[in-house]
Amino acid sequence: MGMKNGQAFQRLVHAGHTPASHETISRNGTKRFYVTEADIAAFHRRFLTQKTLADEYNGFWRTLVAQLQAGGVEPFTADGETFGHLFLRADVERFFEKPVAG
Repeated sequence: MGMKNGQAFQRLVHAGHTPASHETISRNGTKRFYVTEADIAAFHRRFLTQKTLADEYNGFWRTLVAQLQAGGVEPFTADGETFGHLFLRADVERFFEKPVAG
């Protein structure tokens, strides 16, 4: 999915910002999160990671992030929590004047 920091992804899931599935993996009820293809698609409809930003805008992610931040587009935050260089797709598409996916 492009999020190497698993804890940041888990925080996104726990806060309800992206879907994920879970299964109980032990007798004591420990749960493990995993993502289905549908979960991944939902995530990418809403967010752009460094990798997807670079892939979709044909550029080096650091340059693109610098352009976004210089233009006032900040990484996604919720309730004061940050998730690294994770951007709302709608914000990025508006900035680069690329149509927002339906």
